[in-house]
Amino acid sequence: MVYLVYAASALLGAALVWLALRAFGVSDMKCVEAEAIEADAGEAVEASDEIKEEKIIPYDKIQTIIILVLTALVSFAVAAAAGKNTIAVETPPRMIIGYIKLFSVFVIIAASALIDFKKRIIPNKLVLAGLALRAVLYVCEFVWCRDIIVEIAKSDLTGFLIGFGILFVAGLVTKGAVGFGDAKLFAVIGLTASSLATFGTLLFSLVASSACGIFLLIKYRDRKRTFPFAPFILIGYAIVIFMGNF
Repeated sequence: MVYLVYAASALLGAALVWLALRAFGVSDMKCVEAEAIEADAGEAVEASDEIKEEKIIPYDKIQTIIILVLTALVSFAVAAAAGKNTIAVETPPRMIIGYIKLFSVFVIIAASALIDFKKRIIPNKLVLAGLALRAVLYVCEFVWCRDIIVEIAKSDLTGFLIGFGILFVAGLVTKGAVGFGDAKLFAVIGLTASSLATFGTLLFSLVASSACGIFLLIKYRDRKRTFPFAPFILIGYAIVIFMGNF
């Protein structure tokens, strides 16, 4: 029975990612100029002038199929890892809430990573969707987890300060070199996943992106070369889930 839940989660994860790719114009669509793409207020801060002048080449059908298959497989693995941890929770409502929190964050990060890779932006609508879901889950936790709601709130506040706080300050210091979209994505992670998961995700994503940056610097010797950070956030979060550090 539990494997059917994981399989359903895998299909749901792939379906939601596909809908996000289609909704934000990075899959199965003709090339369009980046500056013609509608962006939410604030997303323009993340896109440089050079990116705006380039053309976005969406994922073609073959690439989309590969992405969805991989998303389904990874979603199954993430669901299994999340389920293994939450299965020990005392009551079914708490188990379900914990499972939804961990898995929904993965789906949002996966969609953000694939969009960020093409458009160099993390859509505000995805961030808002994550925050809206978290608000609903807060209501559920208040009903079924009232005895630990203070601990949950403290963990979420700590996670928010770790994720959003650090990257927001980094964005100000580096004058946009660190995207504010990444900070907003970490706001969702911090408020939804645990503070430990947020710290681990940030740590592993920074290590992975630093390794990639060193590789690109050695290969191309171009200090101005940039790359999206959201894919590394996805790597960091997946490592945390598979390690069970949440």
